[in-house]
Amino acid sequence: MADALEQALRDLSAAIDTGPVPDVAPAVLSRLREPPRVERRRPWLRIAIAAVVLALAAALVPDVRTAVADFVRDIPGVVFNTSEKHAPPVPSVPRHVDGSLGGPLGLAHPVTLEAARSAVSFPVVVPQSLGPPDEVYLRGDRAVTMLWRARSGFPALTGTQVGVMIDVLDPESAPLLEKLLYGVAAERLVIDGHEARWIAARHPLLVLDANGIPVEQREAAQTLVIDAGRVTVRIESDLSRDGAVGVARSLH
Repeated sequence: MADALEQALRDLSAAIDTGPVPDVAPAVLSRLREPPRVERRRPWLRIAIAAVVLALAAALVPDVRTAVADFVRDIPGVVFNTSEKHAPPVPSVPRHVDGSLGGPLGLAHPVTLEAARSAVSFPVVVPQSLGPPDEVYLRGDRAVTMLWRARSGFPALTGTQVGVMIDVLDPESAPLLEKLLYGVAAERLVIDGHEARWIAARHPLLVLDANGIPVEQREAAQTLVIDAGRVTVRIESDLSRDGAVGVARSLH
């Protein structure tokens, strides 16, 4: 049976005209002499693979999921430091006993809102829900701080008569403030399309010089920080999260 099949195949091959058979040996030998090719992965492909792996790990491993959730991205003008490392010793904010609202917060030499707006290159937005500020302070050319006196619905911050403190920061300048948030949750919010962070607990707040070196520190109350586009706004008060968000939504 096998012999008959072999003979039939031979007869068939003789009957088929395949034309001249090319000599492929030189081409094969040339390819064998070439060095092996190294496949170059595209950078975006490596990033995509890493992101997928991290997402899977965060979903499956509780410790990884917690670490990912604890990462907090900075908002221009404000650094969110979640590191366990402690900052070097920094002097406390000097308290000025001069009868002003800003004295206990280390602020001196209040100016008018109009003067502050004329002195900086960024817009100084004010929440319509609070009305005009009671005191305004220039923080060099990087920020303007506004204070509202405590009143019904706006309890005083510890050690002060201030109900609401708002910093309007230039996002193009070096960060002015650093929040030490190790062990403190920072909740990510999106307010009318703008990135924001809500810190519901008291936490150390560092004041930075133009080189990013801490020069003063104090304990800050719960705070909402929002990237409002042309400016960054930090709202410190004893308001609830929804109350602080309401103030942010009335910025104008």
